[in-house]
Amino acid sequence: MNGKFTYRSNILPVTAVLLVIYGAYADSPVILFSFIYVAVLGFLWRPHGKFEADEKQVVFRTVGRKNIINYSNIENISIEKNWTRTRLEDYYEIELTIKTKNKTYTFTDNLKPDMDEIADNPDRLLEVMKDNDMIKLCYYIENFRKKC
Repeated sequence: MNGKFTYRSNILPVTAVLLVIYGAYADSPVILFSFIYVAVLGFLWRPHGKFEADEKQVVFRTVGRKNIINYSNIENISIEKNWTRTRLEDYYEIELTIKTKNKTYTFTDNLKPDMDEIADNPDRLLEVMKDNDMIKLCYYIENFRKKC
């Protein structure tokens, strides 16, 4: 099973702040405004990650990181859905938490359903949730854990 997810990165906002501070001490206003532009993009950009799951393990790939989790090491797996409102957008945050013997992994995905469509047909939200790759992955891993 393969899938994609969108996640929050703490690296981007920190880098953006550092760029603005550096740009403030630059000699040219063009450099300062360029760094501010890059910083704003850093706050708005949502990087994409991928996962690949087979019968024994799941591999998560994000920017600069690769996590391999064997099903035999998983003690607990859970999924949580939270409605998030910001000034720019509203979305469901799907959070997959995998607790192993040594570490706890948390992966998030943002789901932006069409609220007008859901207002017309509330059952559509359940269909949209079932189509999310993170939720499918949780059920997929649970099925293989029973076989372990």
